[in-house]
Amino acid sequence: MAPSGKPLLRFDRTARSLEARFTELTEKLRQNRPADDVELLRRAYDFAAEQHRSQKRESGEPYLSHPLEVAHVLADMKLDVATVAAALLHDVVEDTQIPLSRIAELFGPVTSRLVEGVTKISRLDLLAPEARQAESLRKMLLAMVNDVRVVVIKLADRLHNMRTLEFLAPEKQQRIARETIDVYAPIAHRLGMGLIRGELEDLAFRTCRLPRIAKSGDLTQQSGGKVPPGSAKRNSRKTGGQWRPRGGRRASEAALLDSPENSAPTAHA
Repeated sequence: MAPSGKPLLRFDRTARSLEARFTELTEKLRQNRPADDVELLRRAYDFAAEQHRSQKRESGEPYLSHPLEVAHVLADMKLDVATVAAALLHDVVEDTQIPLSRIAELFGPVTSRLVEGVTKISRLDLLAPEARQAESLRKMLLAMVNDVRVVVIKLADRLHNMRTLEFLAPEKQQRIARETIDVYAPIAHRLGMGLIRGELEDLAFRTCRLPRIAKSGDLTQQSGGKVPPGSAKRNSRKTGGQWRPRGGRRASEAALLDSPENSAPTAHA
């Protein structure tokens, strides 16, 4: 009885751990966005848990742990419930047979469009090497979306993948870290997401063993040592390790929370 009971015990412990982490997520949403529909989050979590139930990460953890941690990154940024729900669902369409129409039916058009946008960006990984030049990828990625929240979800996705990069093969670690330096960190910089950019670069440079001076987002490096007029550094002030616009809020937060899409009701009853 003991040997056969161990896997079940391990499963129960894992399930309880995931559920506890989800409870923390809902508490963040209630605190940061009290008017949002937390029930949407519950339905998204249960749906993602069902669709990913047989999948594991390279670390051996349940795959559900990944979208759950991506959702936490976004909740910490005080993003709306539709965006956090999209983070929980962001790999469902790509990894399962669930169509986008089903996501729209269950979770509403806003969450569905965000999931669709992240899915499109993920397909850039299938491009031929000659089409995967850093500048081209950045332009394609930004051109593919009409809602900045899609890019923010993808950045949070990349951030958690970088945090768990050690479980991948060394060659894959190097490729992903290099791509993070060349593509994703500069995009985070462009959106004014200084803390996200900083952690992406720290993790990537650690993997690539590159000198920290080669920071991908440095405007001084890209302009021959001079800060371009109107740059983020010139028009911002650094507060608490985060670049902030003169208005006092992070550029990314101001852009996201003041956007027409994000000010409109996003929860789906």
